[in-house]
Amino acid sequence: MAAEDWVELYRLFGRPYRVAQLENWLAARDAQRRADELEIRAAWLDDTVDALSQTLARQQQEIDLLQEQLRLLYRQTQRGGDDGAAPRSLRDEIPPHY
Repeated sequence: MAAEDWVELYRLFGRPYRVAQLENWLAARDAQRRADELEIRAAWLDDTVDALSQTLARQQQEIDLLQEQLRLLYRQTQRGGDDGAAPRSLRDEIPPHY
């Protein structure tokens, strides 16, 4: 035990220490420490869940936007583009490096 623990014990119980009082004090101190640690972990987990929820919502919006863009591109390729020309195959086009 640290020196401050002994000072606290002396302040609480005086001398001589009663074993039962000492055990109760130590148990209460340990229980409080565990409760504090659990509260800290719960707060951290709550923040983590909120951050993940926001990330998930943002990613879902991006997925929805990408799906809409893909549908638009698919419709444009089926119609032949915006210029009204007939649909053409990419196999007929010459790559730009030729």
